[in-house]
Amino acid sequence: MEPERYSNKASEALLVVASAISTSSKCKVEDGFLSDESYHISLHLCLRYKYRGYFRKAEEMYQVVLAGHEKLLGTDHPDTLGVVHNMAVVLGKQGQYNKALELYERVLAGREKALGADHPNTFAVASIGWERKTIGSRPPSTLSTVHGMAIIFKLQRRYNKAQEWYERALDGTEKVLGAGYPETLLIIGNMVIFFDAMGQPNKIREFRERASRYPNTPYM
Repeated sequence: MEPERYSNKASEALLVVASAISTSSKCKVEDGFLSDESYHISLHLCLRYKYRGYFRKAEEMYQVVLAGHEKLLGTDHPDTLGVVHNMAVVLGKQGQYNKALELYERVLAGREKALGADHPNTFAVASIGWERKTIGSRPPSTLSTVHGMAIIFKLQRRYNKAQEWYERALDGTEKVLGAGYPETLLIIGNMVIFFDAMGQPNKIREFRERASRYPNTPYM
């Protein structure tokens, strides 16, 4: 059943299920992570709402899932921070920019504390818990927390901060992932749009030239 077909009663029932799964004392923790069954059922419900644009419902789901993660795994566990990141994305989509920034900052602080500011998973943080990524494995291809913060600053029209964080995100992904990595190219594409909106033709040419080396760069 797709989210758009859920009745109010069905949505409420799903929230109860997610809450029960996430906070139950029977919810298993294996090797420091929630067991696949409990973890995937709860987050699957969240992600279905998120990716179909039902952001308010997704936020409600993430709140109960986050409560369970914090109780069972702790506030700084990779899985917990992954949920916090996704909540920030959902809040940003609803225009709740200050709340989104608070959550992004929490994720970034947690990653930097655990791994260091320049570790790959500090830049590529979004789905570490969900995809069971570990240190040394291929980073997730979703937007990084740093990149997400740049987008929020742009939406708030805090353009100097936005440029600062775009540049930080790009520098980090190029160093860690490489110039042709999909997330790097996504950031370059977003920076072209950003500088176009800012009326900076020299910057537009610079980043278009960089993007032209890779035919699959978004927005080119």
